[in-house]
Amino acid sequence: MADGLTLKENLMSDLKKAAESWGKTFLATALATYLAVGLDINAIANAALVSVLPSIINWLNPNYERYGRVR
Repeated sequence: MADGLTLKENLMSDLKKAAESWGKTFLATALATYLAVGLDINAIANAALVSVLPSIINWLNPNYERYGRVR
């Protein structure tokens, strides 16, 4: 590897970046939904889960440079 990291270290680094992005998006959407509709657990959970779909799609995309899956 060019950066001196092993495959496992690179994978863990990429997963950490992805999880950080997913977590921020999830929490921000959950908070926004709570502020908009009140304590409706189903609405909060649904909105928060759906909000991470773009990040998951990016993670599955091998051409996405930040944390896309390697071909």
